Amino acid sequence: MSGWTKTAVTAAFLAFGVAAGVGLGRALDPGAHAAARPQPPASLAALQDSFAGVSESASPSVVHILRQSSSPWEGTGIGSGVLVSSDGHLITNHHVVESDGGQVRLKVRFVDGNEYPATVVGTDSETDLALLKIDPQGKRLPAPMEFADSDKVRVGDWCLAIGSPFGYNHSVTVGVVSAKHRRATLDQAYQDFIQTDAAINPGNSGGALVNLRGELIGINTAIVSGTRGSDGVGLAIPSIGVRWVKDGLMRDHAVRRGFLGLSSLDFNSDLDEYFRQNYGVKSRQELLGRLGLKEPRGVVI
Repeated sequence: MSGWTKTAVTAAFLAFGVAAGVGLGRALDPGAHAAARPQPPASLAALQDSFAGVSESASPSVVHILRQSSSPWEGTGIGSGVLVSSDGHLITNHHVVESDGGQVRLKVRFVDGNEYPATVVGTDSETDLALLKIDPQGKRLPAPMEFADSDKVRVGDWCLAIGSPFGYNHSVTVGVVSAKHRRATLDQAYQDFIQTDAAINPGNSGGALVNLRGELIGINTAIVSGTRGSDGVGLAIPSIGVRWVKDGLMRDHAVRRGFLGLSSLDFNSDLDEYFRQNYGVKSRQELLGRLGLKEPRGVVI
């Protein structure tokens, strides 16, 4: 090994030793760690400001709903709603305002503390939506919530849920859109939910799910939970469906849907009995022969 090579190798070992010593010294010095603690990048600070801005702009359009029933079985209930017109129309869930027969009185409270009695304009149990109306009594109401196109919402988009979980009115939780086009084991004919991990609890029903522009992307409706608490699976009715139901309730006080007027019967004992009573068919084979079939397949309309 030449003298130059020995010198280079020695210098390399010395440099490594110095670097290792400096690193060991920092590891043993807690003050060095505190001084080197990383700071949040400006983008995260901007995201935080965005959450705060959305909360400030959207919360005035969300209301706390107090329901009082004359039925001893129902008593008092709570929910949330969203202002959707400048003259005092609000959208909420049907199950927030429904009654088992007793007279129901509704009162809504805005974030500024103003309270108004509310009446039911119309409900649609098949989508679990209801439209309410308040008389502002000459007072100026907040701006109504703007609707976003929920078809353009992406899985992974940030969203905020605003409502009254357990009666804590105008609470804000943050999460993402976890999935779209979800169904659940609910007694509800029309289901096409947005799933979110923004915490939703009893009392959030009827409240707003908004994007980072403060626009409505859904009405919080249900949770999937064994404890009736937030397990990270909340469901919201997409805004495109909410708008359609809202328009129908404002126009007709009811939702009018088209239907085909058809019913079907599968090949079973009921079908055999139907044809025996109405057409005098005495056996399954005779029925198949009349229908031009070799085996029982399909349905009869």
